[in-house]
Amino acid sequence: MEKRRIGLGVAKGWDRTKKYLKRYQEAFTSDNFIHIIDSTECTRNDITIPNTTNTWKFKAENVSDFAFASSDHYLWDATSLVVDTVTGRRTIINAAYNKHSDDFYQ
Repeated sequence: MEKRRIGLGVAKGWDRTKKYLKRYQEAFTSDNFIHIIDSTECTRNDITIPNTTNTWKFKAENVSDFAFASSDHYLWDATSLVVDTVTGRRTIINAAYNKHSDDFYQ
């Protein structure tokens, strides 16, 4: 199985979701928000393999905390931010949210 480096570690299982992976990778070099999953895609049922459950495995070193959430009604946006101006190193910033959550937009 192909492994791809995303976020803070290595994830497996992106085979079916290449268009979403491409958007996610674009966010690593963007100062703008990239819509990984938008409101039109939430209902298509093509984001993951249609199983009862899907497991995504991540591996990361020297990470003290990590959270991941997914839902069939969450939108997913991502961007990145330069955290080391000398090396140009960036960190990814993700937001997964329900489009009907008024407080998210405040």
